[in-house]
Amino acid sequence: MSTNIALAFQTNYDLALLSAGLKVRLVRLLATVRFKTAGGWTAPYEAIVDTGNPITIIPQNLHQQISSQVLYPRKVDLLGYEDGLTELRMISDYPQQQACFEIP
Repeated sequence: MSTNIALAFQTNYDLALLSAGLKVRLVRLLATVRFKTAGGWTAPYEAIVDTGNPITIIPQNLHQQISSQVLYPRKVDLLGYEDGLTELRMISDYPQQQACFEIP
């Protein structure tokens, strides 16, 4: 049995192009996420699902609160989650406004 994580589409229009008479949609895929901390779970956050990015970016103030595993012992400018989209199946149906991650 698999687990589904609901996703949502956010659609806006490029305002500069719209003022020039061109209707160009900017579509983002969003997920609601919570992070584990020493005191429990955080409040829900709306996160952008960036399928073209090899890393996940978490704001530093949030990262300092969450429970995390050190993957590289030296300081780097960006922090990420190692498995990303490689372990998930993404279902995306924009016309029906339905999307989800399916975890086997």
